[in-house]
Amino acid sequence: MIEPKKPLNDQERLEELRSYHILDSKKELEFDNLANLAADICDAPLAFISLIDEDRQWFKSKINFDAAELPRSESFCGHAILAPEEPMIIEDARKDERFFDNPNVTKTEKPTIFYAGIPLHSANNLPLGTLCVVDHKPKKLKEFQLNALKTLAKQVEQLLELRKARIEIEKNHFSLKSQYQKLSTYQQAIDEAVIFAITDYDNKIIHANKHFKRVSGYSEKELIGETLELIDSGHFDQSFWDSVEIHLKSGNVWQGRVKYRNKSGDSYWVKSTIVPLIDENTNHPVEFFHIQKDISEIVKNEQERVNKIIYKHEKNNEDISHSLREGIAQSMAGLSFHLTAMESQIQSGKAIQIDSILTLKEILKDLLNETNNLAFDIMPRTLMKEGILESLQSYFGKLKKENNTHIEFDPSLVKCFPIEKSAEIQVYRTIVNIFDLALKRDSRLKAKVKLFSTPLIGFYLRIEQDYILDEQKIKLIIPLLKNIEKQLILVDGSFEVHSSNNFKSFELKVMLPEEFTIHNEVEV
Repeated sequence: MIEPKKPLNDQERLEELRSYHILDSKKELEFDNLANLAADICDAPLAFISLIDEDRQWFKSKINFDAAELPRSESFCGHAILAPEEPMIIEDARKDERFFDNPNVTKTEKPTIFYAGIPLHSANNLPLGTLCVVDHKPKKLKEFQLNALKTLAKQVEQLLELRKARIEIEKNHFSLKSQYQKLSTYQQAIDEAVIFAITDYDNKIIHANKHFKRVSGYSEKELIGETLELIDSGHFDQSFWDSVEIHLKSGNVWQGRVKYRNKSGDSYWVKSTIVPLIDENTNHPVEFFHIQKDISEIVKNEQERVNKIIYKHEKNNEDISHSLREGIAQSMAGLSFHLTAMESQIQSGKAIQIDSILTLKEILKDLLNETNNLAFDIMPRTLMKEGILESLQSYFGKLKKENNTHIEFDPSLVKCFPIEKSAEIQVYRTIVNIFDLALKRDSRLKAKVKLFSTPLIGFYLRIEQDYILDEQKIKLIIPLLKNIEKQLILVDGSFEVHSSNNFKSFELKVMLPEEFTIHNEVEV
């Protein structure tokens, strides 16, 4: 027996065969019908549609045969695919050197004596197996039988291709169904979480999701074909909308806050992102995707916070005003007393003592100084004009001049993270109060002041003393910081105090809320 050789492209042929997903598949009537027809036409007891796998001959269809497969080494079809363009006809296998001692010829009650096989090809013209008929006795096929067998082999090839295509379609259908289910889930999630609409080039609505309809109060019939002017609240003037339109039609994405009005007349705020859909041919926008999030509650909370801060500022200003009036009132009372005394002296004809005039002069001087100092502490003019750094420089200069203090101020690091003006005021008042407290405790004040700021926490104030502070003095200072805490509460801030290096320095860490930092995001 001569075993069939494997063709040089057998690996490529096997990959092609496996792409049909047919090996070890179930019986299919269409293939059995063709095998039966081949057996009838050729007047043969056995017929097969066989496929040559790596080490076996597997039967997709078999007529009057029990085994599902045979070893490739014993197969007749393994020889047939070596000459795939020609039919292989063996009239008497006992006389063929390749098969005379083949087990299927010699060791079976129903030997394979006659064999006629037509190779089956893939769409890429690679041999996959054969359509073959077998008899237990020598036989010669007539010409019409051989031609019919070739025709049936073509039908088997077409059936293989149709089956492969059907599997691909079913696979794609399953994939598309799975993708459709995912997209439906995504759409449902988007409908619940995001307000979404599509407008055409003329700003007319061509699609609105459920959330858009729910928030606006309009039905799809009422929205489609209308422009977004239907829900315009009038909060922004026409120049604003013109600028947005120019921005979008230039192909740019726009983001911002917009105030709309629903069908019932109630206004609502959205954070909107509008993305233009660019036509590949013209490179110009044709549609616009509006992705929006309802932020009405956020805007409401922001407004409440602003109102709360305004109220607290007004209360703080009342307290400051009270302190200012009380200090001035005391000085005015002293001034009134001395003026009354001088008036009595004049009326009685007595000479006015020079000491009385000097005393009156000192009272007036003190009154002016106190007024100036209180005004400076409350809101220095430089703070509004030039900012916190220049105001602190001015304040430390004033301390040096009036108290003979020595303060080294390093403000360089605060510039890397600017803060809002309202926050600068609180920072300034905090620092002023700290040094006022320190001066009350010790007039020998010598310190190095460093002011840091960070985007996550707020700012650090680090004060390093040139002399040792004892623990008791630190403990005395901390309760007095309650006044500072009151000022920070005005902006929902807080502070922490830490001492280090044997109480040679202490660090004040002030935390300000995020809205007091300057952001780069632009919102309308």
